Amino acid sequence: MEMSVEKYLARIGIGCVPRPTGASLAELQEAHLRKVPYENCEIFLEGRVPSLAPEALYDKIVGRGRGGYCFELNGAFGWLLSACGFDFTETFARWCFGEKDPLPPRRHRILLVRIGKATWIADAGVGSPCPLAPLLLETDVVQERNGLRFRIVRDPLHGFLVQKEMPEGFVNYYSFWPTPHFAQDFLYVNYYCAMAENSFFRNNLLVNLAASDGRRSIFMDPADPDKQTFLFRRERPDAPPFEQRIARADVSALSGVLARWFSIRL
Repeated sequence: MEMSVEKYLARIGIGCVPRPTGASLAELQEAHLRKVPYENCEIFLEGRVPSLAPEALYDKIVGRGRGGYCFELNGAFGWLLSACGFDFTETFARWCFGEKDPLPPRRHRILLVRIGKATWIADAGVGSPCPLAPLLLETDVVQERNGLRFRIVRDPLHGFLVQKEMPEGFVNYYSFWPTPHFAQDFLYVNYYCAMAENSFFRNNLLVNLAASDGRRSIFMDPADPDKQTFLFRRERPDAPPFEQRIARADVSALSGVLARWFSIRL
């Protein structure tokens, strides 16, 4: 399949190739998060290791209208940024939010985009409420994004530690050292996340989309300890959240929700 930047931009609702500026970077990240779902269906439902080859990512996201998880989404987003003339490096991050381990393994992929003298943390691969626009790599400054507040601090073990404000204060979100990594470096962790018996992604269905009319998500029902039920949740600013429980064995019901609300057709 021929990889077209114009078709990729059309997939996320942008009509022309932007110049590599801070404003266009923010527009691209928000558009990507609002149109391309975070999903690990290939891992959880199909039992396969997602390909990180650029051609495969393009076919999945643009050709088939699917999404992916961080290694796929930020890999594809990186291809798009490169095609638009942005200068960036990729690196691993330690996902800390919700983790009990104070130093969790590095299993998140992010982009460090250089524009002029500034470096921006670009991330289109988070499956929960996150900054829709990139964060400026500047420490000890609170940055507000789409109603959420973040800050970046230095840490001797974590390097740069991104923190998110919660009711109890700022908590660790993810961390990274700005060491450049390359496409082949993510292959091993991608394989582990897809195939390891204890992998979170192998044992939990995660689907999320920050749609313009409200966030949509599917995850394992926390009220079901046997993990035989999924919970579909739709949040809207003008109405109470809508929730629907789906039996894990009801493939038809799950497929219907995936197709209607996330445009995911397995």
